[in-house]
Amino acid sequence: MTKNSFLSYGKYYDLINHKKNYHKEVEFLIKLLKKNYKKNPKILEFGSGTGKHGCLLAKKGYTVHGVEISEEMILNSHKHKNFYLEKGDITKIKIKRKFDSVISLFHVVSYQTSNSSINALFKNAGEHLKNGGVFICDFWYSPAVINQKPSIKVKSFENNKIKIDRIAEPNSFYNKNIVNVKFKFFIRNLFSKSLETFEEVHSMRHFSLPEIKFIAEMSGFKFIKAGEFLTNQKPSEKTWSIYSIFKKI
Repeated sequence: MTKNSFLSYGKYYDLINHKKNYHKEVEFLIKLLKKNYKKNPKILEFGSGTGKHGCLLAKKGYTVHGVEISEEMILNSHKHKNFYLEKGDITKIKIKRKFDSVISLFHVVSYQTSNSSINALFKNAGEHLKNGGVFICDFWYSPAVINQKPSIKVKSFENNKIKIDRIAEPNSFYNKNIVNVKFKFFIRNLFSKSLETFEEVHSMRHFSLPEIKFIAEMSGFKFIKAGEFLTNQKPSEKTWSIYSIFKKI
């Protein structure tokens, strides 16, 4: 994720993702944690966004240390006594303690579009884990992206103050496994009728399983499992988002 990602987007992040089932995602994540790490782990979260995953985990009794690069996200973040959020680059930050688990959700891994950044992310995750700790992440899955092909999408979001119309225009670079998504936003204030417009380009990288396994193994991880996020079904050409579990060895 670059420093410019979510520069203006972050202000409206929760409204745009208000239909995202964070509760279901956290319950799924807890099942993975319990199966692959028997005790209640102390968690480091890479790319916390506005802290919804972290706060829900904290409410379930977990201690979560979140790292987020977007100042807008942090300004609009959710709070809980067992969730601490700090500003930082997940590929570089150094925290002076080890964790039982590192998590990185909502395709944060796919925002690492260069080989140097994805390798740095895995290396940094490993450096913050105790031996036997697990790294759980989700990302765009190459077979599905190539098979389904990204397309232009128009969506609207509204609350009692504003209405947002968003156009997403993808541009695929299949030789690099990268999709540049140009977001155009039209934000209308429902009271003053004023209109705000802006654009952001989010570059996303998709990965095959052999590629992500190789990257992980280079940083001292052992591949444990991969599956469709939430359903746990076997990844297929219809599975845009998959998760993987890696164990530090």
